Amino acid sequence: MRNPLAGFISRHGQKLDIIRDNKFIKKIDGLKNTKNNKTVFQIFLDEPIQIGDWLKITDSQDEYFVFDIDTVFMKGEAQYKNAFIQTKAEFEQEKKKFCKCCF
Repeated sequence: MRNPLAGFISRHGQKLDIIRDNKFIKKIDGLKNTKNNKTVFQIFLDEPIQIGDWLKITDSQDEYFVFDIDTVFMKGEAQYKNAFIQTKAEFEQEKKKFCKCCF
């Protein structure tokens, strides 16, 4: 079954850099969307994304932290991944809240 997202990402998606441990990993295509009131980038299954990675939009240099990933299935077949993201500012705010709880 042809991936229904492939053509849409190529026409409407954004170029993203995967950054892990402050190192460039790979340039990928992603489509920004929402799922369950959370922001996601929809990406292809074979992309090497992991929880804890940063995604940087090539054109704008905006950065997003990947805090969760799930796989989307259609008719029993995996089609693409949702990388759940938060902005750098949201990430920093969460980090501050967590640090206050620790002390």
